[in-house]
Amino acid sequence: MGDSIQGDGELMGRLIRQLIRACRLQQCTALCWLIAGLFLVLPGIAAAQTTIQNSATGELNTLGLDLSQATVTLNRFTLVNQFNSTVTVDPPIVVANGLDFSTITVTLRDNNNLPVAGRVVSVASSRGAQDIVTQPLNPTDVNGVTTGEIRSTLIGFATITAIDVADNVLLNDQPQVLFTSTELLVLTKDVSPGKAVVGDVVTYTIAIQNTIPGTVSNVRIFDEASPVLAYLPGTALLDGSVISDPLPGPPMVFDIGDIAPLVDSNGNGVADPGEGGYHVLSYSMVVGAGARVGTYTNLAVAVDVCDTCA
Repeated sequence: MGDSIQGDGELMGRLIRQLIRACRLQQCTALCWLIAGLFLVLPGIAAAQTTIQNSATGELNTLGLDLSQATVTLNRFTLVNQFNSTVTVDPPIVVANGLDFSTITVTLRDNNNLPVAGRVVSVASSRGAQDIVTQPLNPTDVNGVTTGEIRSTLIGFATITAIDVADNVLLNDQPQVLFTSTELLVLTKDVSPGKAVVGDVVTYTIAIQNTIPGTVSNVRIFDEASPVLAYLPGTALLDGSVISDPLPGPPMVFDIGDIAPLVDSNGNGVADPGEGGYHVLSYSMVVGAGARVGTYTNLAVAVDVCDTCA
């Protein structure tokens, strides 16, 4: 076919006209069937950054093309990969005063794990209008990154979701932000080794630091571990001594007990190693078969008497 490819409609019109003309000129039936089954790949729509595949099929009778049975199929493929893309929050714990906020960072990547620029992203909270969500002001940059914010006056967990608006792709990552009434304990979490493969054992260490000159009673650590990580029974230690395994989750719940008052020898306002009010929780987990290449985050929070009044 010597005509150039332009729009979808014009292309199909030219294709059908040439099929009819070929058959009326009594060219071989085999040739007409070959053209009728031609698979055409058209350029994607630039504005949506998608790939469009266009195919045309039809039926021939002995004299010409039966247009009543001709069909056109358009298959549209999304550019953004929901699993390669990431959503993170920083910090994961925020005071619920309506002013402090957590930054939501969305990174869009394609099937080849390359950044996708120029896309509009929408973010939301599982608690809806009870939280104040600031949408990303700009499309994704050359690194595929855009950011929004969330703040609240409501205590508790908010699960964050992000959608690539053009193709309505819901990203797989859904991190949580904990809004708390006040902060009495500071938690610092580390993992070793930092890189692992399926079957490896990784050990998490959480430093618990009191910030007040009083006992914090009945403390529990809630740990939102990734589903691809499985707790290894018998590995929970508090200050080097074995404690009970956590209640099964998610989240896992470690019973810590009372945290001693802060004895602030250096005057920095927080319990350091060797000072009263400093404790260390450690435990191990196994990387499961469902793990894929990427970064996995664990959110740990400490609560005392009331689970909902963090």
